[in-house]
Amino acid sequence: MGKGKVALGRWPTIIGGWKTIEKSDGSMALKYKESVTGDAIWTEILATPTWHPATGMPTRKLLIKRGDVWEPKTEIIGPGYRAAYGLVALVHHQIESVNERGEPQLMDHRIRTHGTTAYRSVKRGESNGCHRLHNTSILPPPAPSSCWHSVNPERNP
Repeated sequence: MGKGKVALGRWPTIIGGWKTIEKSDGSMALKYKESVTGDAIWTEILATPTWHPATGMPTRKLLIKRGDVWEPKTEIIGPGYRAAYGLVALVHHQIESVNERGEPQLMDHRIRTHGTTAYRSVKRGESNGCHRLHNTSILPPPAPSSCWHSVNPERNP
């Protein structure tokens, strides 16, 4: 906030889009869902987050048919790389106001920047307000020391 702001990252993203919702009578409709915009800060990074469906999420998107049986798509809840939030989620705390001490008053509107394996959804722009990235864009590349263990043949015959 204030002078000297530094962008930690920049990604092309969306600020809303048309979303299929299930109405109370069971019929389907399109509704425009707009993302919250404005100043926000990331105070939390969630590793292996779990996801819970937003109100109005069509039931059919939460189920999969295996043979003659409908089962819940538990893999989208997470945690895991196939989950709706991917492996990492950044919580956007919107700055609602500033108190008399100059401290930001924050609100969580359930907007996240997160990875996803649903790569087509990143380009298509259907969202409940979150900023989705390919999992490879949100995860930093591992440091060589965490991937490889060097062995000195003289010390470890």
